[in-house]
Amino acid sequence: MGKSEILNHFKTNRLMVLVAAVFFVSSCAHKVAKKQEPAQPGPVIEQMSPEELQEYTQKTRQVVSHKISKMVAEAKAMGEDQVFYLANDLYLKASASQYNGDFETANIIFEELLKLETKDPFLKKRYAISLIKSGELAKASEILADLHGLKPKDHDLSLVYAGVLGSLNELKKSRSIYQRILKADAANEDACIFLSKSYSTQKNFKRAIAVLDKCDRSAPKKGIFSYYIGKAYIDQNQLQTSLKYFKRSMKKEPGFSEATVATGLVYEELGKTDRAIKLYKSYLDKNATDILILRRIVELLFEKDALKEVVPYAERLTDLEPDNLNLKVKLGIIYADSKEYDRAIRTFRELLTSVPGNDKLLYYLGTIYQEKKNFELAIESFGSIKSDSPLYQDSSLQMANMLSKLAQHDYIKKKKTQSYEDLVGHIKVAVTQFPDAKVDYYVIWANFYEKTSQYRKSIETLNQVRGKLSINHKYFMAMIYEKVKDFKRSTEVIESILALNPKDPHAWNFLGYSLVEREENMEQAFAYIQKAIELAPNDGYIRDTLGWYYYKTGKIDSALKELNKAVRLVQDDISIQKHLAIVYAKKRELKKAQFHFNRALSLVEEESERAELMKIKDQVLSRLPASN
Repeated sequence: MGKSEILNHFKTNRLMVLVAAVFFVSSCAHKVAKKQEPAQPGPVIEQMSPEELQEYTQKTRQVVSHKISKMVAEAKAMGEDQVFYLANDLYLKASASQYNGDFETANIIFEELLKLETKDPFLKKRYAISLIKSGELAKASEILADLHGLKPKDHDLSLVYAGVLGSLNELKKSRSIYQRILKADAANEDACIFLSKSYSTQKNFKRAIAVLDKCDRSAPKKGIFSYYIGKAYIDQNQLQTSLKYFKRSMKKEPGFSEATVATGLVYEELGKTDRAIKLYKSYLDKNATDILILRRIVELLFEKDALKEVVPYAERLTDLEPDNLNLKVKLGIIYADSKEYDRAIRTFRELLTSVPGNDKLLYYLGTIYQEKKNFELAIESFGSIKSDSPLYQDSSLQMANMLSKLAQHDYIKKKKTQSYEDLVGHIKVAVTQFPDAKVDYYVIWANFYEKTSQYRKSIETLNQVRGKLSINHKYFMAMIYEKVKDFKRSTEVIESILALNPKDPHAWNFLGYSLVEREENMEQAFAYIQKAIELAPNDGYIRDTLGWYYYKTGKIDSALKELNKAVRLVQDDISIQKHLAIVYAKKRELKKAQFHFNRALSLVEEESERAELMKIKDQVLSRLPASN
């Protein structure tokens, strides 16, 4: 719906209320109104231009006013009973209009109603309030002046009248009323604060503070006046002075959250964020459900990336503000980062009931299911993201990765091909949708072949996108050539990387490791490894290669020294853990060998990796007891 359409819709609804007013009053006051002719079809409101609608609305208001005015006159002529009956009907309709926010209709009805009840102060006050809410302040001021003359000691009425006078810029009259109220009630909050604001708006801060200070001395247990004095000093950029008054306010009223927030904000402005957080925590220990303070501490802790610390406060705030979807999303992400996957899933699924189909929520949910290895539900979540989402392409890639894992599992364990067909079908569709990402999809396809030991097919697949392979993809390709013992080709691939960057330590390391594994030309292997060490002395993978070289050349103690350096640098690598297990077994330190072998097993993600480890155990580590 466009802006003009919204405007027309709003005006049409207001117009309908006016028309309904005529119908309502006419039907209820049937003893007064004359018999009406059947209504003739009127213009189609929805088809009017804004100008035509405005003219039609004005005419309709005039009709409403005229009809009600006529009924009032007729009721007066018929006697008190009829006046009472019509007055009740009009009051109910005016109240209904006010309740629905249609103050213009209420004003029309109140104006005519007061012709029946000319001396009723309650009706006059309701009419004045309606006029204020519709922006007719001058007219409201006239009525309130009359009422104020009748009830000068009615402080609530006086406050409304003073507020209207202030809005009309009649400051002298307005202030006089506030001062009269304060003379009778020295600690009247509204009179004191509004009088102070009246001076503050004219930058007369000295007078504004004097008013508040006098009220503050009259109310030793109220913190609100000290709070507003603090705000006045904030307006003058006197932060340290404002802090003094905010603290005084908190001392008077420890549960006054506005003063606590103001104190914290000054701390923040002064660069004392930790003091602000400490203040909010202390306050929340006694006032656990204060939304104002909870919002502030949650925002601050998020800004500091204190994610674990923010959780209990954020959870409390979401309970109090269940519609705060952004906060729930942040909580869900924190749960996911903390590996509290079940809580994260519950949070995102709950959010999806409020915003079904939201691409970010579906993506988060898919990522969590992926972490939990629940690939079917992850694929379902990613697959629900629509094609016009910026996350659609990445979701498609994630689905391809998981379809590859499912296909690997089925191929190795069950010898089924359906998952593989799903993978190939997905890739063929995806490369037509995202031709620029063809290399990514083909690498996933090649990875399936590599994990299922179909190395030749893996190489064939990679060769279809050979010219577009990244450096990492080239390492992958070289590794597969190694597995089919085509060392010439693997060396050519790595040399192509070095041609682009002669200082790539991992390329030198690859060449050295390849020779060590084959136990060929060990001098050259050591030269390559030394080159890699010079370029990246603190790289755990390169230290692992050096340690493996020492093992292969019979230098067991040197091997252990380097491998232990490697494991300190990279703790979660299967290859390093495997090498340590083998070397410790060689030294007959079986408990340590067992430890590193079990550690390697715990890091397994692919069935092919597990099978390789068990094969090594049978061949090299046969003296180890059964693994846990």
